Amino acid sequence: MKNGLLSKITKTADGAVSLRFGPVCIHREDRAVRLELGRLWFIRCAPNRPSTPGHPPIAGHPNVWMIVWRRRLPEWDPKSYAWLHQTYKTEAERHAYFAAKFPRVKEPNVTWRGERRDENGNTIPAPK
Repeated sequence: MKNGLLSKITKTADGAVSLRFGPVCIHREDRAVRLELGRLWFIRCAPNRPSTPGHPPIAGHPNVWMIVWRRRLPEWDPKSYAWLHQTYKTEAERHAYFAAKFPRVKEPNVTWRGERRDENGNTIPAPK
């Protein structure tokens, strides 16, 4: 533990290394780097590899950077310092959970110009 943060370093059989500080993880594998901030990932793709004697150059990824938003990952709970694994029996139960957590915002019944709108979002002409 350093500065009150739990850290965990892991190494896989293929040589990838991950360093995790709570919901933040830095993952390095074969000249590519992935910075995970919860569900938001910033990925620095592997560049072109120069040729070695007897082999042609190996093309890297066409993108230099990728931004990824991962869906359906478990949520991070900072109080218990652990991942929350939410399982839902039905899709409706999952929708109810997120609807309670993130309620919809009611749109105003006027446009940005100040004109009134009906229930379908159509502009109501001003009386002359």
